[in-house]
Amino acid sequence: MFYNALKDNNQDTINELYKDVILPLNNVRKKRNGYAVSLLKAGMEIVGLPVGGYVRPPLIQVEKDHYDQLETILKKVFEKYPVPTKSSTY
Repeated sequence: MFYNALKDNNQDTINELYKDVILPLNNVRKKRNGYAVSLLKAGMEIVGLPVGGYVRPPLIQVEKDHYDQLETILKKVFEKYPVPTKSSTY
């Protein structure tokens, strides 16, 4: 959706997705060094993709509070921007 908005120069959608998705995720990511990969793995777990538990050093596990924040963000994102079906695209 973000890619298509960029490609189509749809500034309203770009701004909306930045505000609703990218900025909140980045705010959690900035809370600890080393979260870039750990948060991605936690997000995959939250949406039901099998990722196999813990991250390996030197990465750090996402703290419970930050995991909960990520889960809240993702729930809001999927409510506002449902995953399109195969017959529809963004």
